[in-house]
Amino acid sequence: MARVVLPGPAVLDGADPNAGSAFTASGGGRYVGWILRPAGASSRDAHALTGHRFGHCFEAGCAPGAVNHVVAAFGYDGETSQDYELPAGTYDLYLITDGVPASVTLKLRGLEGATTVTPEAAVVSSIASPSGSGTGPANFEEGSRMAVGAPGGMVFTGTSVSGQGPGSGQIGSCIYEGGPPSGSGHCDDEENGFKVPLVLPTPDSAATTVPAFLQVGPSDAWAPGGWFTGGMFHWSAGVTSVAVTFATLPPPPGDDGGGPGSDAGGDAAPPAAPGAIVAPGRVVGGPSAPARRTESSSRSGCRPSLRAKRWRRRVTVVVATGEPCRVELRLVRRGRVLASRTVDVAPDQLRIVRLRAPLARKPRLSLVMVATDAGGATTRRTLRVRGR
Repeated sequence: MARVVLPGPAVLDGADPNAGSAFTASGGGRYVGWILRPAGASSRDAHALTGHRFGHCFEAGCAPGAVNHVVAAFGYDGETSQDYELPAGTYDLYLITDGVPASVTLKLRGLEGATTVTPEAAVVSSIASPSGSGTGPANFEEGSRMAVGAPGGMVFTGTSVSGQGPGSGQIGSCIYEGGPPSGSGHCDDEENGFKVPLVLPTPDSAATTVPAFLQVGPSDAWAPGGWFTGGMFHWSAGVTSVAVTFATLPPPPGDDGGGPGSDAGGDAAPPAAPGAIVAPGRVVGGPSAPARRTESSSRSGCRPSLRAKRWRRRVTVVVATGEPCRVELRLVRRGRVLASRTVDVAPDQLRIVRLRAPLARKPRLSLVMVATDAGGATTRRTLRVRGR
């Protein structure tokens, strides 16, 4: 990570990352990425631009063949343009690599000349990439269990599929907390992700990546994953996931801890709560950018993290959020509500809720959460609850 200073306002063009309008990346590895956020900002400050190069190879330090580039923005949800403005000021620039030499070139309009940046501090990050391949029908699903340390950071994942047509199917990615470490069922009923159709009617080769991004609080149970269902004449698929912990360097002299473009002001904000989902990243660029999975058009700023454990008839739910909100929990089986409870959740506090299921044995139950913020906007999430 390095501190960089923008002497004047600049613009990053996210319209077509694969054409190199925003950045270029060179070097080997499964993944090369960058994060640009206000210097010294709290881990609760969801204001950042990020760039990602996913290589279609799944061994550490591998030489990528096909590559996909993605830009994701945090804190720009109200923007309709794909031009992202960066005020003048000091920023923290992170470079994430796969243990082999790599470099990134950012392209910012409005500034003259070029500057070479050398890393000043090490970044704690990890990469996982379970994969598979086959011919004909595909029912691939994989994931990983990854850790983000204090004070918080980001989790990225990209499900990459390449192969030879004809073929069709669906590709998706998810990120949540507390899921299984890997394997089939990793992304069951999770909303924090994307899915897109794959249509390849001709015998051509194809390579695509469907990503998902979250800014999160510290936890050792973040569960990024992805899937590919359908079929191709020959296919190869992998889920490349990255966990990054923010550095804890102090803010620049004279800065209040918010930084340029930050929503913070005055005293520095506290760090993100353990296990909290601070904000999703908005994927931008081009007509093929994936659409978000089944989400309400009135997306709430309240997006609690959710964990649930079942022991016989008792289901214990742990809820945490960075914003005040009202949470309704419903225990459901085959469309029938078995138990429900509504609670108010305060910011940065764990709220434990217990529900009682009338069925003591093993049938799977679903836990539906509907969170409502002060403005009335809602967020919905569903978990599978397995019996013990």
